[in-house]
Amino acid sequence: MNGIFDSHAHYDDERFDADRDALLERIHREGVEYIMTIGADLPTSYAARELAERYDFVYFAAGIHPEQAGDAPENYLEELKALAAHPKCRAIGEIGLDYYWAENPPKERQMELFRQQVLLAKELGLPVIIHDREAHADTLALLRELHPAGVLHCFSGSVEMAKEVAALGMYLGFTGAITFKNARKAPEVIAAVPLERIMVEIAKAYLMGSKLLVVLYPEKLIGQADFPQFHQLLRKMQSMGISTLYFCYHHWIMFKICDRIALFSRGRIKKLFEPEEFREEAIAPYIYYFKENTVFKPKVDRGYMLELKNITDGDIHNLSLGIKPGECITLLDSGDQIMDRLTGILAGEYVDYEGDIFCSHKKMEKKVKSSLDRGMIVLDDNPAQSFLFSEMSYLENLTFLLDRKLKKSILKQSYINSVRSEYYGEAGDVIDTKYIDSLSLKEKYGLIYNKISLFHPKILVVKKPFAYGDMHCRTYILKRMQELKAAGVSILLLTGYLTDCVYISDHIGIVKDGSFSVLLEPQEYGITSRLF
Repeated sequence: MNGIFDSHAHYDDERFDADRDALLERIHREGVEYIMTIGADLPTSYAARELAERYDFVYFAAGIHPEQAGDAPENYLEELKALAAHPKCRAIGEIGLDYYWAENPPKERQMELFRQQVLLAKELGLPVIIHDREAHADTLALLRELHPAGVLHCFSGSVEMAKEVAALGMYLGFTGAITFKNARKAPEVIAAVPLERIMVEIAKAYLMGSKLLVVLYPEKLIGQADFPQFHQLLRKMQSMGISTLYFCYHHWIMFKICDRIALFSRGRIKKLFEPEEFREEAIAPYIYYFKENTVFKPKVDRGYMLELKNITDGDIHNLSLGIKPGECITLLDSGDQIMDRLTGILAGEYVDYEGDIFCSHKKMEKKVKSSLDRGMIVLDDNPAQSFLFSEMSYLENLTFLLDRKLKKSILKQSYINSVRSEYYGEAGDVIDTKYIDSLSLKEKYGLIYNKISLFHPKILVVKKPFAYGDMHCRTYILKRMQELKAAGVSILLLTGYLTDCVYISDHIGIVKDGSFSVLLEPQEYGITSRLF
């Protein structure tokens, strides 16, 4: 299928009476290959069947919605079974539970019909289309018991529920409500489950006759690996005459989909880029705006804080590198050749490598319980998840493992209070947050870098530092990295993008064949000006 499949429609609704036929014909002519129109009771199920019989591209589902459970006749199962025998009936639905309205049928009656219809679907080998509103526990319990195939329409449950539903092999449907400013739960849910298990009403813009689709920060919802599929859908809609206004934090995503790029700062367009300007070196000067901190100047040059000598493991071949105190060196690894392996080696996860690692001129043992034992902190590309504990408070996260660094059996409350006082100026009132899930992404990154500052590492290793952050996070992280450099911390940055590193790096090594082929000096980066 190359076009759009409208998998949940109610074209039997009386609001379509005036132009239903013309609308369906236009929709199909302009790219919607198939439509599934959904029944909500027996009359609408028969109406859906009638539409399916009139149009080759229309199919239908038959079912009793929970709000209509009280009106279902005694023989409804026999009628549904007869409807399902039709060759164009492809699902049982819309069925489920709705505990939101007090006037809805009793829960027991809703559950009875829900169970019976799911069993009917399983008997007939059909998927189900499930409505679940304020009934998550009962809905999930039945899914665990009966294991139907199908989709939870307009999903509103928790991340944990979403993961379990996806693990059961079902799909999750989301409406345009995910774009609302206060829609905090849905983006978290979408980020937690595989994209192939998600159905989003993005085609609604087309079906409603819209000519402009506004896409707001899709990187909050989908991972980098899923963007090709998402962009394919956008291009299809563009081919149908729909223009797209695409808001995005990451320029490399815009390169792949946009015809032009407007760079905003402080409410104004600073630069309009044409396709021939879609290059890292062209856009980099316009991205960052922050004041540089004082450069770390050691009293005596004592050489390298971190030194790698002839590291060889897997795709890493004879990698040698030295970083001085207060210096940042980047390995620009556009093909992801060595990033994962090297960070694993430095974190102590991989020990079968050849070569030596020196910290402060001291050869480090390969087996370590934690990189902290090396005076080193290693951050992966999503530290907001891997470096923090959502069930802990801000202060608990901040001081976690500090007893180990201080070689104390337990941290006294007076010391914790002292830490709170020290970091209140940077964190503000969020320092008293009981559960950090409520924090914004920037606040979580603030916690991460406050923790790094508190532990006073000699070395910071960062992989893809801006992979999950927006422009505000990017600028903030760069500011905190500059502060660490000014305090004498050595930073090894691993990334695939020049713009991630050009304003923080003292030298950039281009990774090739498992090592770096050249070490660039700042004057060689190709960046000569800053506009902010």
